[in-house]
Amino acid sequence: MTFFPIMLTITKTFFITGLGRSGTKFLATMLGRSKSHIVIHEQPNEGRISQHLRWFPIQRFLSNRLVLNRDRGYGEVNSHLRYALHPQKSGLEVLIERRGIVFRDPRDVITSVMNRRGRTIGDFDSICMRVLDYYNLLLGLRLNPSLKYETFFFSEITSDRRALEKVANWAGIEDCCFTDDDVVRKINVNKTEWFPKWVEWEAREKKKYLQSYSSIVSYPDLDGLLDGPGLCSL
Repeated sequence: MTFFPIMLTITKTFFITGLGRSGTKFLATMLGRSKSHIVIHEQPNEGRISQHLRWFPIQRFLSNRLVLNRDRGYGEVNSHLRYALHPQKSGLEVLIERRGIVFRDPRDVITSVMNRRGRTIGDFDSICMRVLDYYNLLLGLRLNPSLKYETFFFSEITSDRRALEKVANWAGIEDCCFTDDDVVRKINVNKTEWFPKWVEWEAREKKKYLQSYSSIVSYPDLDGLLDGPGLCSL
């Protein structure tokens, strides 16, 4: 595949990342109603190469997509590309006009990941640590003042159409209308829910989460992120 270098910002572009199970598919589906923008979610087999983006500039990965779609607005809501967002090499400042992160309480992310097909209680420790590692990475990006990432919250975009409208306006999309029914519509949900929410976690699981959080997360939480009480109250 040939990669075309892009030295200047392409207008009418946006990029939103986040943890998996944080509403990225929901956002891509809602914003994808636009006629003025092409909006995509993760592409087939993209997850298989996404970890390599820790070592390769994101320009090489996105340039073809942007060049091929530069006649229309273009946006991605893509959790896989969180791997490529190291501030020293991301290159997004010359590629993407608007950049955002959607956050979800990591405890709810863990619950959702655990409820994916094939997961067992034996997966909890590794999933907990992996989710918190990614969460810490995203907090660091958001709290870096030079990177200018807009912040969106899963709890808001899935409960209030005005929050969806805020995302669309930020993305430069003017031809999407949302209803109250849109925000309660379930997209990409788990078919089983054998693993409970935080309040019903076993004491051992809560202890593991708190220990992992203390050892992995090095940034303060964003105001409004946690759906429940802060860590100091748990």
